[in-house]
Amino acid sequence: MSNEQRLDENNGSIDDSEFQILEQFAIRLAKESGAKLLDHFLKPIEVEYKTGGDRDPVTIADKESEDFIRAQILKEYPDHAIIGEEGENHGSDAARFAWVIDPLDGTSNFINHIPIWACSIGLLLHGKPVVAAIYLPPTQETEGRVVHARYGGGAFIDGEAITVASNPTPNRGRLTIFPAYYWRMYKFRSPLRGGVGTIRSLGSTAFEMAGVASGMFQYGIFNPPSIWDIGAGILLVQEAGGVVMSLRRRRGPWQHLQSIVGKSGNVPTLKEIQGWREPVLAGNPRIAQFIAKNTTQRPRYLMRLRRYWAERKSRSATK
Repeated sequence: MSNEQRLDENNGSIDDSEFQILEQFAIRLAKESGAKLLDHFLKPIEVEYKTGGDRDPVTIADKESEDFIRAQILKEYPDHAIIGEEGENHGSDAARFAWVIDPLDGTSNFINHIPIWACSIGLLLHGKPVVAAIYLPPTQETEGRVVHARYGGGAFIDGEAITVASNPTPNRGRLTIFPAYYWRMYKFRSPLRGGVGTIRSLGSTAFEMAGVASGMFQYGIFNPPSIWDIGAGILLVQEAGGVVMSLRRRRGPWQHLQSIVGKSGNVPTLKEIQGWREPVLAGNPRIAQFIAKNTTQRPRYLMRLRRYWAERKSRSATK
């Protein structure tokens, strides 16, 4: 049985030519949406906050990008579902395909003129990532880049093949992605106490996952992303020769993440896809297995206690 038939047993096989068409569509969306974001980048921009206070910012750039992506998908594939960070879900649970989009991942970096952000476009088939395109902003080149993949077709940056880093254990001198305050969340067994790598937390999960896929980062732990943050990145890492694992239960173990599953292992509903949140580990197979074997999540009460003492210490230091 072919890979395509295994992916879609209930609705007939899907051959690679259809995935190629979907991939090219996603690449075009990412490029055009990225260009729209660049029109706002480095310019004064009004910022709103979704949850009050000064956290979780959103801008007109986020909204314009998502509106554009949604409109293009609805025009080309009206029977597909859409799940995005800023807008409401579109489509029904009967839809085979669901697009998961983050129009601007890394808004805080964006509004502070830091070129570490991304536009992430992923496509799920019954919960399994099958197409990915992530736009990354330019550094020295005049245009941004698109990291892209389709199921079974490899991973690329603007058509140039990429692979994950190859070292089987953490290299102290190489970059590693960890969440902020990771020491509150995870406990490392003795094989990892000699070093997990040079830690970075960049503020854009999609950017970081693209970096793991391209070998920029030797591996990454993400705690815990939403599906629009990571749906495209999962496929990129897998097609670049890596694996993605998740913690489905707080005390483990880490398990390979191939698709988002619904209750009792069924095809997930749109609400289940939208609500999915699990800690994620990504890297080449050997390093991911090594990290998974030697990393556990701390009990929730210890995480709260550590956060309390850290915040108390911070308040004391500012007095």
